[in-house]
Amino acid sequence: MSNLIKVVASFSGIISPENAPQNQFEQLNNSLKETNVKLGAPVHETGNVIQDISENMKSKHEAVGKKVKEINEKSKEPNKESSEKSKKLNEESKKISEKKQKDLENKKKQEKLIKEVSVNTQNSTSKTQVTTRTNQTVSSPSNFKWNANGLLVEEATSRAQMVINRLIAIPGHSNGQAYHNAGLDDLIDTLTTEEAIYVLHRIEGAGFGQTGDGYAGLDTPASHQTLVNNQINRRFGGSIHNLLKAWGTFSYGGY
Repeated sequence: MSNLIKVVASFSGIISPENAPQNQFEQLNNSLKETNVKLGAPVHETGNVIQDISENMKSKHEAVGKKVKEINEKSKEPNKESSEKSKKLNEESKKISEKKQKDLENKKKQEKLIKEVSVNTQNSTSKTQVTTRTNQTVSSPSNFKWNANGLLVEEATSRAQMVINRLIAIPGHSNGQAYHNAGLDDLIDTLTTEEAIYVLHRIEGAGFGQTGDGYAGLDTPASHQTLVNNQINRRFGGSIHNLLKAWGTFSYGGY
C-alpha cells in the first residue's frame, strides 16, 4: 500500500486526465485498478481510481478504528467485572466482621449476666445464712470417730432423743430460727459429737439425706465421708453441732 501511495503521489502533481498523454494516463489508471483488485477494494468505472483508493483506505481505517474500539471496550469489561467481584467480597467480609463483633459483644453480655447472677446468688445465699444464724453460737470443729466398717460412730442417748423431738417439731422443718432460739441450740451444745451424729442420722435417715451427692438412703463409708467433707466441713465450719443449729432454719426443709 505504501508503494502505491508513493506512486500516486509522484504522479498526482504532474499527471492528470487533462494534462497527461492519453496512453500514459490509461496505463497509470490500469495499474492502479490492478492494485485495487489485489487489495480487495471495489473498482468503479468512473476513471478516478485515486478516489477509489482513498475511499478504500478511509474504509480500512474506519474498520481498524472500530476494531480497536471494540477491543478497548472488551478489555474494560473484565476490569469492571473484577471491580464488582472485589466490591462484593469487601461487602461480604464487612458483614462477617460485623457478625463476629456482634457475637463477641453478645458473648461478653452473657458472661457479664452470668457473673452478675452468680454474685447475686452468692450474696443472697450468704444473707440467708447470716439471717437464719444470727443468734446461733458457733461451735468448734468436731472430732469425728470411725468404726471398723468405715462409718461414723454414733451414740443414742435420752439427751439426743430430746433434740430429735424438738427438731422434728419445727413446722415444715424450715424457717424455725425461733425454735432454736428458745433453748434448742443450748441443748444441742450439750451433745457429744457421737450424739450429734446420731441425731442427724435419725432425722435425715440413711445417707443423711444427701440427695445432691446421690447418697440419700445409702449408709456406706463413701456417704459418711461425703457428709463430713461436703456438708459439715464445707458449709458448717467442720462442726456437726453447727449443722444441727442450722437445721430447720432455712427457707427449705432440713439443712
